[in-house]
Amino acid sequence: MEVLRERNLQIIFNKAERAKELEANRLLKIEQNLDAERYKKDRWEQKMKQAETKKANAGFFLKELKKREDIKRDDDIELKEKGKAELRRIANEIKKDNENKRAKVLATRENLINHLNENRKIVDENNKQRQLKDQEENVIVSIMADAKKKMAKTRKLKEIEILKKKQTLLEKMIETSKKKDNYNNNKNNEIALQNYEEKEQKYQREEQEKNDLKKKREKDFEDNKKILDEEMKKEKERLTLSHQWELERRLRETEMLRSLEESQRLEKNRKINSFRENLNLQCENNRAATRANKQVDLEQYNAHINLWQQQDEEFMTYTNNLIAKYQKAGISVIPLIFAIENYKKNNKLLINAAVNRKSEVNF
Repeated sequence: MEVLRERNLQIIFNKAERAKELEANRLLKIEQNLDAERYKKDRWEQKMKQAETKKANAGFFLKELKKREDIKRDDDIELKEKGKAELRRIANEIKKDNENKRAKVLATRENLINHLNENRKIVDENNKQRQLKDQEENVIVSIMADAKKKMAKTRKLKEIEILKKKQTLLEKMIETSKKKDNYNNNKNNEIALQNYEEKEQKYQREEQEKNDLKKKREKDFEDNKKILDEEMKKEKERLTLSHQWELERRLRETEMLRSLEESQRLEKNRKINSFRENLNLQCENNRAATRANKQVDLEQYNAHINLWQQQDEEFMTYTNNLIAKYQKAGISVIPLIFAIENYKKNNKLLINAAVNRKSEVNF
């Protein structure tokens, strides 16, 4: 009886222990379920917060990207407008330079034409003067020739007249000598000869005076011709020097115009090169700003990734501590392990897929 009673007590005790164990298991399951619910709730709240954070970050990123794109577009438009304005200004300057060059070329051409016309007039005037002088010389020569001819003709006529007079006188002397006696004849002959000698001397004096006058005229003509030749030589030298000076002046004007055009061309090239350098500098600044913006975006992206990793590590540390706590308390951790596996399966992060980083971080 005592044995039965102890056995019944043992059975009752065992039932009570089993009931306690079942109650403890039930309470543990209830607590685990509550923990799982709390974990799910916390995880859901975290996911909602992360979603809101991601949404806010995405909105912020979109706003920043849109703002930067707007700024970049405005900068590009402003740069293009500045470039167009600068190109228009350069085109206007080139057009103005071409017009100025054309005007200078026309003015130079007109000046050259005027100088050529003036030189032609001077040459024509000099030719006319030379022709007039030649005509004067020809007139003088013809006058002198006519005078010589007249003088020769007059001299010849006088010689013929003198010969005739001599012949007549001789005939008279012969006749007289026949009629008169020798005394009278000799006396008349002496008188006639004396008269003849006087006339001959007078004629010789006149011929000498004429020859002297002729020589004087010829000498004056030669002197005048020498003076005229000297003046013509001086005039020719003066015209040669004037032509040479005019040629040198035109060469100086041409050289000055060429130097001016060269300086204008160099100034134009300098402006174009400066404009190109400014454009290259602006492009380089824009590229540097784009690189800086990309670097800032990458740093912000890495900061968000690091924050996500930090939060994930904190969550894993919390779950590991919770598992260790349950294991010490003898509570089943299978639901937590399943929850962690689901978390690790559903939370995979692709790091910077936009720049071809294909590595994955699995938690």
